[in-house]
Amino acid sequence: MASEVIGKLTCVLIFILLPTTIIRPEVTGTGLTDAMVSWIYGADQPDNLLPSIHCMESWIVARGLMKTKAPKTAKLLMWCFTGLVCLSVVFVKQHIVLDIPCGILVAELAILISDKLDAPRIYGAIEKLIGVKP
Repeated sequence: MASEVIGKLTCVLIFILLPTTIIRPEVTGTGLTDAMVSWIYGADQPDNLLPSIHCMESWIVARGLMKTKAPKTAKLLMWCFTGLVCLSVVFVKQHIVLDIPCGILVAELAILISDKLDAPRIYGAIEKLIGVKP
């Protein structure tokens, strides 16, 4: 959870300091995939692209799963899905290639900072302070 918060705060800071945008192609077809791409374009505006939060999120989840006792097949599938997310954001024209390694870099930095801060201890203290019971 802390990695997610740190990663997203980092992304917001980058979005403010270095706003980016992409020019997407016009969707002219009428098929199912064209309709899906049009829906994606409508739901996800073409700005604040660097780093890719899609890739950052997927990477953090995959890294988190590696620390569990999940079956090896589940871990392998998660890495496959993470790779597909990273590829799909480029193929659907939501991001450019540079956004992917930047998203992964932010994820790794967020995980590192979370580990260094001993974030679970901090979250536990906050829960205790506000009266949340585990």
